[in-house]
Amino acid sequence: MRPAKLIFAFLLLVSFGLNVVLYVRFRSRRPILTVNGESISKKDIDDYLEQKDPNVKAVMVERVLVKGDAIKKNLWPNDQEVLEEFNHLKEGDWQFARRVNNNPWMEAEEKSAIQYDMARQRLRAKDVQVDDAMMKEEYEINKAAYDTPDKARVHLCLVMRKTPVGDVKAMMEKSAPQLSTAEITRAFPGQVVFLGDKEVFTVNRAFGTKSAGAQLEALFTMKPGEVKEMPAEELRSLGAQTILARMIEVIPGKVADLNEPKTKEKLHLATALRRSIPWQQQLSQLWNAANFWSEDPADKQVIEGMFFPDRAAAATPKQ
Repeated sequence: MRPAKLIFAFLLLVSFGLNVVLYVRFRSRRPILTVNGESISKKDIDDYLEQKDPNVKAVMVERVLVKGDAIKKNLWPNDQEVLEEFNHLKEGDWQFARRVNNNPWMEAEEKSAIQYDMARQRLRAKDVQVDDAMMKEEYEINKAAYDTPDKARVHLCLVMRKTPVGDVKAMMEKSAPQLSTAEITRAFPGQVVFLGDKEVFTVNRAFGTKSAGAQLEALFTMKPGEVKEMPAEELRSLGAQTILARMIEVIPGKVADLNEPKTKEKLHLATALRRSIPWQQQLSQLWNAANFWSEDPADKQVIEGMFFPDRAAAATPKQ
């Protein structure tokens, strides 16, 4: 290649690199919101988040360390595993379900947090020796965590104060056709709230046992379509005067099959975690081996102090 062509190729490459840098800067600084003519850029939001939560850099660094080590050791959870755990959380925790369903932009971060938490557990458990006797002991100690629970799936309606309970109950009891939760909500705007994942509330009862309270236990004797009134108790803080539960179905539980692959994996993980080293100790190994750089020279010390506060306290000179 002639010198002129080499120079031209070099200038073209430099120009391309500068354009990429300028484009990235433009993207971070271009307005993504405007309010009364005032612009807010992605950089404004990122800067605010960094100042609001100084732990954000430590969180991101830990995630990079966890993901890199988990992928290297073939322990990184796949999307299906994360989705199963995400749906399990939504079914079992109505507040989590309500928060995610009402704020759909939170779903990706919640799934990401689940994925990293699963990876941490697998990394902690990886090199721990576990045998069948240990896993059997783990099952005997904590059967409820492995047996499939009985499930009562209901439409659980909070009836707010000063709302005619009888009218709401009559609508919930209507059959042929049964009224949907959306129709009932439209009939009483701001006066009723249905809890649960997609307005289906699941009550779990450990297999072979009874529920802690008589009210919850009574749910498992209801027939599909039957409506029962229950005291609001601790939900009164949300403004509810009472609760109406409409039965969808009762799904019987069963004893765990200890030879089923997923059950064995779950038992193995739990057994290993009880005997594993603390996560801080494992994180220390990953951090010490990491190749870290930051444009802010103070970041390394700050992040290390967040990872290992005891170490930072010991290094601080006493007054």
